[in-house]
Amino acid sequence: MGRKAKFQSAEFLDAALKLVAESGAGAATISAIAEEIGAPIGSVYHRFPSRDILLAELWLRIVENFQKGFLEATGRLDGLSAALYTPMWVRENPMEGKIVLIHRREELVSGEWPKEVFEKARRL
Repeated sequence: MGRKAKFQSAEFLDAALKLVAESGAGAATISAIAEEIGAPIGSVYHRFPSRDILLAELWLRIVENFQKGFLEATGRLDGLSAALYTPMWVRENPMEGKIVLIHRREELVSGEWPKEVFEKARRL
C-alpha cells in the first residue's frame, strides 16, 4: 500500500493560477509551481507529465467553471441573468477572470492540445 499523497492536483493548479494571474504565463514554470506550495518538482511531474498539460488542465478548469454557470444562467431564459453572469463571475473569480480575459489559450499551451486533455477540451 502506497503513501497518502501529500499534495493534490488541485493545489498545483491553484499555484499555477496564482502565478499566471500575477505575473503571466511565463511565470508558471514547473519549478515555480512546485515552490509555490513547497512541493518537490517530482510531485508536479507525478501528476502532470508536462507544463503544457498542467496549463491546459488549468485553462479547462477555468472554462468549465465559467461555462457551467453561464449555461445555467442562459437556461433560466432570463436575458438579464445571462448578460450579467460574466461580470458577476469575474468579480467572484478575479484570478480566473483575469486569465481568460487577458490570456489566449495559445499563450498557455503552445501548439496543439496535448492528447491527454484534447477530448476534455473537445467536450467543452
